[in-house]
Amino acid sequence: MSKPEKDTIDTVMRLTEEYRGKNPDRLLLGENSIPVELRKEVATQLECASSLFSKVRLWHDTGCYVPDKLSVEQCSGMATALYKQRFVRKNSIVADITGGLGVDSSCLARIARKLIYVERNDRLCRAAEYNFHRLGLDNIEVFNGDLNDRWRYVIEQGAELFYIDPARREQADKYKRVYALRDCEPNVSVLMENIRAYCKSKKLREPDFLIKVSPMLDLSALFLDLPGISRAHIVSVSNEVKEILLYVCGKGETHTAGQIPVHVVDLNSLGEENYTLTGSLDEEKELPASVYAAPQTYLYEPGASVMKSGLFKTIASRYRLSALAANSHLYTSREFVSCFPGRSFSIRGVLPFKSSVIKTLKKEYPKAQITCRNFPLSVDELRKKTGIKDGSEVILYATTLYSGERVLLRCERIGLEPLGAI
Repeated sequence: MSKPEKDTIDTVMRLTEEYRGKNPDRLLLGENSIPVELRKEVATQLECASSLFSKVRLWHDTGCYVPDKLSVEQCSGMATALYKQRFVRKNSIVADITGGLGVDSSCLARIARKLIYVERNDRLCRAAEYNFHRLGLDNIEVFNGDLNDRWRYVIEQGAELFYIDPARREQADKYKRVYALRDCEPNVSVLMENIRAYCKSKKLREPDFLIKVSPMLDLSALFLDLPGISRAHIVSVSNEVKEILLYVCGKGETHTAGQIPVHVVDLNSLGEENYTLTGSLDEEKELPASVYAAPQTYLYEPGASVMKSGLFKTIASRYRLSALAANSHLYTSREFVSCFPGRSFSIRGVLPFKSSVIKTLKKEYPKAQITCRNFPLSVDELRKKTGIKDGSEVILYATTLYSGERVLLRCERIGLEPLGAI
């Protein structure tokens, strides 16, 4: 980054502090002391401040610069960026070859001896270089250019880990909820083949790969599309699935698609683990069908990352739980299971879903939190039918039992997720 470029960003950040709390739109249209050519930049900082605070508070508090709103929307949150540190060996060289805003790079660099950051977007690259300096990270080498022009250099520098965050190609169908790795760029399979061939020709050690993919990708298809996966991590934060991480070991660990260990984890906003679970698709397939039972003393709802994994029989077997039905993915037990990977409730009542009960529900529960699982009505439809408003500590689960009976479970929550921000 040239001195004039750094000076310009310094000025933008100084003006941002001066106008903190002001309406960004008014800065663009009204009279103020901000030079016209910098108004859009300052407005962008103000507009993105709350998002940056919630996703990467350290960057917000350090006065880091963002080039545009999209870069903040697409960057990793601090919790998931910190989680990736476990894949980095101390004093190693790591390459982030799809650098983006640089949040992941900044966390990986705190473990590595050196990090090589590659990004083809020049505005993102300048922002990352500026922010790395603000964060006191002097072990990051920044390259602005296409990764295809740099990966050979990265290998020759001795990189032991390639971190790749492929993006959905612009021409891909944006309306498909689930899509494949081949719809993303860079093409990870081709890139890995080229790197392996180059290492073999130069008699160099093959690096490991850590690939971040969207949770919208189908897990089974991923395992078939990308050979050599050593393990997969499904990472959620406060019960929202954020990303799937695929780790490919350069030593050539081989698993069939069904044997790949699947690590499920939920983090709080500090990056601390709320729960973990490990299984495999083969283990899930080979387990006998879950035992079905009527609601007992406790109810369990798997966390979002567990739901994404599809390890439903696995959790029933591991925690000795009975399922309420085949497609509800709700479980029950007489004895409390404290380490369940999800939410736990005590069942205070089981109400049959019939007209005589529906008529009296609003009087008894004018407000309630409602969840519908394997039930013919949506939450909004059930609220309209019963007249129950949202709110209060009362929790109603509407579901269908293995017998086909539709019921409402009156529940009380056991425990709360840890809170925090970083």
